Amino acid sequence: MDTYLSRISFEIVSEIKNVNSWKYSVKYEERLSHWPYVRNYATANIVTDFNYSDDIHFINSTHRTCFLKNTFCLESKGTFLIHSNLLNSVVCKEHVIYQCPIFMSLLCLREVVYQRNHILGNLKKHFDN
Repeated sequence: MDTYLSRISFEIVSEIKNVNSWKYSVKYEERLSHWPYVRNYATANIVTDFNYSDDIHFINSTHRTCFLKNTFCLESKGTFLIHSNLLNSVVCKEHVIYQCPIFMSLLCLREVVYQRNHILGNLKKHFDN
């Protein structure tokens, strides 16, 4: 069984699309990768911008992740840049800022690194096909 953030629910609650962007908000519930018995509830706002002439794509997101029935919440922000070039290769750059209580810093770092590696692996699988 893949332990990655087992999604329990995922719902797009609003969205706006046009040719060069997609903005949407989601609510989701999931389990942590290393503590699968811990559930968290999150809301996220995601904006994707596509510049087809330069083959540059941005995904910007903000997340509010809550634990203990929404009594303990943390914020995170991320920017993901995808750039393809004439050599038919793709460069991805990501910048993530996240809140974490100091006493949980190692657990938070472990969770973030696991998530990033899993997402990158999914992207590789998608583009290799």
